[in-house]
Amino acid sequence: MLKRFGYLVDIGGLLFFFFININNIVLGQNADKGKIVDRYGQLIKAGFKAKVLSDDELKEDVGADKDYYANLHPPVWDKYGGLPGSGHKFGFQPTGSFHIEKWKNRTLLVDPLGNLYFSLGVNGVSYTGDTYTKVNGRENIYEWLPEFTLHKDNKDYRFNKAYLNDNDENLKS
Repeated sequence: MLKRFGYLVDIGGLLFFFFININNIVLGQNADKGKIVDRYGQLIKAGFKAKVLSDDELKEDVGADKDYYANLHPPVWDKYGGLPGSGHKFGFQPTGSFHIEKWKNRTLLVDPLGNLYFSLGVNGVSYTGDTYTKVNGRENIYEWLPEFTLHKDNKDYRFNKAYLNDNDENLKS
């Protein structure tokens, strides 16, 4: 049985889509007792350059991310996300709607104010069914899972938001 999983990952503002194919794995009450997913949510048997191996590495990554994002200076956008002043430069007119313009044999997307608009990322969101990981009966494949608890004094209470609809059988994807 082939299972294919897709993951959308944001790396430094660029979005990448990865597929993971898993063959001949049976999960459930009678599954092999071996662990498949490490405490950081990564496949145990997979090796890759950016794989987190310790809490200290994860803390270093958080620090590096803070430094990286603190030094980013994003451009100024108009209220629709277009490049201010570009409409005037290229001769585009505001129409009040997103629209397509031709310029030197190129097709360009223009925002309602008449400015150039470029979109890279999620351009539509719709309901495609439940997106969660069923945990109940598969706990043995995880190296670690937070305890589902309604007691605020429990150390794992902070992870309750990861559970879909406060249901201890499902984790949000």
